[in-house]
Amino acid sequence: DTWKKYINNWGTKLGIEGRISPHLWRHARFTNWMIDRILTSKEINSKDDFRKNVLHTNQFKKELQQFSGHTLISSLDIYLDLAWEQLHGYTKVYSAASLKTTVESVESRIEDIESQVERNELTTVQAMQSVKSLLSAFKKDIENAIVNESKGE
Repeated sequence: DTWKKYINNWGTKLGIEGRISPHLWRHARFTNWMIDRILTSKEINSKDDFRKNVLHTNQFKKELQQFSGHTLISSLDIYLDLAWEQLHGYTKVYSAASLKTTVESVESRIEDIESQVERNELTTVQAMQSVKSLLSAFKKDIENAIVNESKGE
């Protein structure tokens, strides 16, 4: 009962209206974990892709079970469905957020390359190769975002 009171007090302080409980918080947390898994995989474009590319491995199944406390993998389907429902309306926002994150990542990587050159850890040729590789990956991310946007995803 203490955990329930804590969650209710926390919800009140945050101005959350409606029903709140540790179990609902648990559902939301696990659904968000699933969403993170979906968004970090560029090969997942549907629930079926997600199941094929992720759920087939024993390691991931064990991780899911450990994280959720479920004994049956089939009981995790509800979280996958909830994750996809949430993602359905957020793809455009994700594309913009994804590009912003990619730009920040490129900037950080360029700073790393500069530092490595200054410390003589990379030659100029190696640094240029790294920058070209980075630029190629960046272009691919932009192309993917454009394709997804044109599909209305």
